Amino acid sequence: MTDGGPAVPTTWDQLRDRLSEPTFNSATRSRVGVWIANTLELHLGTDWPERASAASRLGSLMDLHRSNPAFFRHLTTALRLESVTTLKGRRPLLASLRRDFGAGTRDHVDVQLEIATLAMSCGWDVTCEERVAPDAPPLDIVIKSAGTALPVEVKVMLVSEQNRTIERESSYFDAIVFDLLARYDVILGGQLPGIPNELGRQAIQANVEPLAIAVQADHVSRTVSVGGVDLTVTWLGAVSDGVLSTMPGPIANDAARLPEKLTPKALQATKSGARWLRLELVSGYFQLSWWWAQPFPTQVDSIVADIVAAGRDSGFDGVVVSSGLVGPGRTIDETVTHSQGAVGVRRQVNPFVSRTTVVTPLTPVGHAEVSSWVELYASEPQWLDGALSAQRLPSVTDILRQGA
Repeated sequence: MTDGGPAVPTTWDQLRDRLSEPTFNSATRSRVGVWIANTLELHLGTDWPERASAASRLGSLMDLHRSNPAFFRHLTTALRLESVTTLKGRRPLLASLRRDFGAGTRDHVDVQLEIATLAMSCGWDVTCEERVAPDAPPLDIVIKSAGTALPVEVKVMLVSEQNRTIERESSYFDAIVFDLLARYDVILGGQLPGIPNELGRQAIQANVEPLAIAVQADHVSRTVSVGGVDLTVTWLGAVSDGVLSTMPGPIANDAARLPEKLTPKALQATKSGARWLRLELVSGYFQLSWWWAQPFPTQVDSIVADIVAAGRDSGFDGVVVSSGLVGPGRTIDETVTHSQGAVGVRRQVNPFVSRTTVVTPLTPVGHAEVSSWVELYASEPQWLDGALSAQRLPSVTDILRQGA
């Protein structure tokens, strides 16, 4: 509880009250936070938080006052909604956001708004939910670049049950690693064959904790063998060059799921007229694949191979794969051109999240259109400050400045 109020705000008014508290970082950030709440209420409706809470789908919205990633995620959503007030086809998107609290729906609309606002900032024409014929299914989005129309079908691939298990087991193990770091200022390193089960975690903790106590005292690294695997405990102050724990999880087989996701979308695209597939892989495909920690060119090679294998007979001119917004942490901006004409784009989108995008052409027509997608996603880091300026709001730098 705070000042007699609810521990977690569940109405727009409660959220505005929390954002207006003197402890909320700065007057500038508080003003922007209240603008987010006002704007989302305008577009989603006054009773949206209560309905979302009743559906257990409130998510991170009510963490605006205490979480940087949540603050910038919903700032981005509010700015996108304000940016598309004249967009043809926006009404079905808003209706979906207002009534459907499923993660798949929210992510699908987010991708449509993302493409639309990036394209508009590039000066391109955009429409959503357009039909090429009265009896045809609607196109998710059409962008027109340099006189060429790119009709796009959007597909969001969510986390499989297998990967939910991997993530759950991984979080249990991560808790041990971070507990050692917090209590003893040590980093645990090694090369486990997979994420340990409960008995494995207990064995690791029992063997490693005495070493952590000793390392904290004299700053001398120590190694112990647990289940035939050597684990090294290193004092945090001695860790250099970004060396961290190397504890890989089981390799996800999300590449095997790609054909089953592309096939129905290809059939739908045949009817709607879509030529490109924009595939949002928030399924663990990126983070749980063997190549996640490899150099970016290696990652692009693997993604292109998966997409070509799954999509060569799909009928699409190309597929644009995205990791979604991944954080926390910073990444190096990179653009990699693949031998088959694909291009990988990695950008830091805001101070807390980055995005990896790989554009893979599947036909000669697709090859000629890759550059439009690259331009679109290479421009994403500039979009946020531009959208803030258009609403006469402070820049990202000013929002994060303490005491301003």
